[in-house]
Amino acid sequence: MAKTTRNAQKEGVRGGLQAAIAFLIAFIALRYGILLSIFFAGVGGFTVGFILRWWRSSEGSKPKLHPFANVKLKPAKRYPGLADIGSRQSSRGDLYIKQKSSDDNSPEE
Repeated sequence: MAKTTRNAQKEGVRGGLQAAIAFLIAFIALRYGILLSIFFAGVGGFTVGFILRWWRSSEGSKPKLHPFANVKLKPAKRYPGLADIGSRQSSRGDLYIKQKSSDDNSPEE
Protein backbone atom coordinates (compact mmCIF):
# COMPACT_ATOMS: atom_id res chain seq x y z
CA MET A 1 0.00 0.00 0.00
CA ALA A 2 1.12 3.56 -0.54
CA LYS A 3 3.06 5.34 2.18
CA THR A 4 1.08 7.99 3.99
CA THR A 5 2.56 11.10 5.51
CA ARG A 6 1.49 12.54 8.85
CA ASN A 7 -0.23 15.38 7.01
CA ALA A 8 -2.25 12.92 4.92
CA GLN A 9 -3.36 11.05 8.04
CA LYS A 10 -4.44 14.26 9.76
CA GLU A 11 -6.37 15.37 6.69
CA GLY A 12 -8.01 11.95 6.45
CA VAL A 13 -9.10 11.97 10.09
CA ARG A 14 -10.28 15.57 9.95
CA GLY A 15 -12.18 15.02 6.69
CA GLY A 16 -13.70 11.81 8.01
CA LEU A 17 -14.98 13.51 11.15
CA GLN A 18 -16.42 16.40 9.16
CA ALA A 19 -18.12 14.00 6.78
CA ALA A 20 -19.48 11.94 9.69
CA ILE A 21 -21.02 15.05 11.26
CA ALA A 22 -22.51 16.09 7.90
CA PHE A 23 -23.94 12.59 7.37
CA LEU A 24 -25.33 12.53 10.91
CA ILE A 25 -27.12 15.86 10.46
CA ALA A 26 -28.44 14.78 7.05
CA PHE A 27 -29.81 11.46 8.31
CA ILE A 28 -31.40 13.07 11.35
CA ALA A 29 -32.99 15.71 9.07
CA LEU A 30 -34.35 12.89 6.91
CA ARG A 31 -35.94 11.45 10.11
CA TYR A 32 -33.99 8.20 10.28
CA GLY A 33 -33.69 6.56 13.69
CA ILE A 34 -30.87 7.92 15.86
CA LEU A 35 -28.97 4.61 16.06
CA LEU A 36 -29.27 4.06 12.32
CA SER A 37 -28.16 7.65 11.67
CA ILE A 38 -25.11 7.22 13.91
CA PHE A 39 -24.21 3.94 12.19
CA PHE A 40 -24.53 5.36 8.66
CA ALA A 41 -22.61 8.50 9.68
CA GLY A 42 -19.80 6.34 11.10
CA VAL A 43 -19.56 4.23 7.96
CA GLY A 44 -19.66 7.30 5.72
CA GLY A 45 -17.07 9.16 7.81
CA PHE A 46 -14.71 6.18 7.86
CA THR A 47 -15.02 5.79 4.11
CA VAL A 48 -14.41 9.46 3.39
CA GLY A 49 -11.40 9.48 5.74
CA PHE A 50 -9.93 6.41 4.10
CA ILE A 51 -10.36 7.88 0.62
CA LEU A 52 -8.85 11.23 1.66
CA ARG A 53 -5.84 9.54 3.26
CA TRP A 54 -5.26 7.49 0.10
CA TRP A 55 -5.74 10.52 -2.14
CA ARG A 56 -3.21 12.64 -0.24
CA SER A 57 -0.55 9.92 0.09
CA SER A 58 2.91 10.81 -1.17
CA GLU A 59 3.55 7.65 -3.19
CA GLY A 60 1.16 6.50 -5.90
CA SER A 61 0.23 2.89 -6.33
CA LYS A 62 2.23 0.87 -8.82
CA PRO A 63 0.22 -0.52 -11.71
CA LYS A 64 0.13 -4.30 -11.82
CA LEU A 65 1.51 -5.82 -14.97
CA HIS A 66 -0.43 -8.38 -16.87
CA PRO A 67 0.79 -11.87 -15.87
CA PHE A 68 1.63 -12.72 -19.47
CA ALA A 69 3.27 -9.38 -20.31
CA ASN A 70 6.74 -10.94 -20.57
CA VAL A 71 5.67 -13.96 -22.64
CA LYS A 72 6.82 -13.66 -26.22
CA LEU A 73 5.02 -15.88 -28.68
CA LYS A 74 6.50 -16.68 -32.03
CA PRO A 75 3.66 -18.31 -33.93
CA ALA A 76 5.51 -18.17 -37.23
CA LYS A 77 8.05 -20.68 -35.90
CA ARG A 78 5.54 -23.09 -34.43
CA TYR A 79 2.94 -22.76 -37.14
CA PRO A 80 4.49 -22.12 -40.55
CA GLY A 81 2.31 -20.12 -42.86
CA LEU A 82 0.43 -18.41 -40.02
CA ALA A 83 2.35 -15.16 -40.41
CA ASP A 84 1.30 -14.97 -44.06
CA ILE A 85 -2.39 -14.95 -43.20
CA GLY A 86 -3.65 -11.47 -42.36
CA SER A 87 -7.22 -12.29 -41.44
CA ARG A 88 -9.60 -15.18 -41.30
CA GLN A 89 -9.49 -15.44 -45.06
CA SER A 90 -6.33 -15.32 -47.08
CA SER A 91 -6.07 -13.94 -50.59
CA ARG A 92 -7.06 -17.39 -51.87
CA GLY A 93 -10.25 -17.44 -49.81
CA ASP A 94 -9.43 -20.20 -47.32
CA LEU A 95 -7.79 -20.02 -43.94
CA TYR A 96 -6.61 -23.58 -44.14
CA ILE A 97 -4.03 -24.30 -46.81
CA LYS A 98 -3.92 -27.85 -48.09
CA GLN A 99 -0.48 -29.37 -47.87
CA LYS A 100 0.58 -31.30 -50.94
CA SER A 101 1.32 -34.86 -50.18
CA SER A 102 2.96 -37.50 -52.32
CA ASP A 103 -0.49 -38.86 -53.31
CA ASP A 104 -1.44 -35.53 -54.91
CA ASN A 105 1.20 -35.95 -57.63
CA SER A 106 -0.91 -38.51 -59.44
CA PRO A 107 -2.77 -37.29 -62.54
CA GLU A 108 -6.42 -36.41 -62.06
CA GLU A 109 -9.08 -38.66 -63.58
